[in-house]
Amino acid sequence: MTKWTSNALKTLKERPELYLFMALIAVHAMGNGFSDAVYGNYYKEVYNVTAQQRAFIEFPRELPGVLCSVVIAALAMLGDFRLSIIAQLLALAGLTVLGLFTPSFSMMLLFLFINSLGMHLFMPLQDSIGMSLAEPEKLGRRVAQYASIRTACAFISGIIIFIAFRTGVFTFQSNIRPVFLVGAGFFLLALILAIRLLKVAGNVPRQPPGRALRRAEAAGVRVRLLGDH
Repeated sequence: MTKWTSNALKTLKERPELYLFMALIAVHAMGNGFSDAVYGNYYKEVYNVTAQQRAFIEFPRELPGVLCSVVIAALAMLGDFRLSIIAQLLALAGLTVLGLFTPSFSMMLLFLFINSLGMHLFMPLQDSIGMSLAEPEKLGRRVAQYASIRTACAFISGIIIFIAFRTGVFTFQSNIRPVFLVGAGFFLLALILAIRLLKVAGNVPRQPPGRALRRAEAAGVRVRLLGDH
């Protein structure tokens, strides 16, 4: 057993909430990859949208990015862990409907908004939770690990989507959209992990967000508070 493996197993035993959070980041990123990354093709093939309609769609899709700060502030009393559960639930609900049904254009925009709100809501939450769970002396390293996990999962999901559409496994021509159902499956797993994380990390002492942010800035870490989807 290598030193790295030994240290990883020790951390897993002593800090299970940290690895649960990393798993949550991974499956949520995979859910994003199987939804947000293919929306453009979905609009065109299913609704045959015009250029003007495509521009209009960006409003309900990006509006949650503006509203997420308001939502987080309004529900701040619930705490980051419970808010992350709500985020996974919204992302799951919106994408499941889009995967199983072909709603009217206006209803599609509504469920697109619900899914997008869940994804945007989790963006600042994952930074806040991640920094509060990180060890003070390893804050910069943990933030980099979180970002690496998101990037790796986006890359993996992109490869799978490319192969699946090329081979006909995924298609927008059927009554259901398998790519969205796969994404919904990842959001369901993310929901389960978020609930488990609440139970495991609920009583774990965490760094105050302000202190964590100051440590990150002192270490020269650029923290993504809202981020891009």
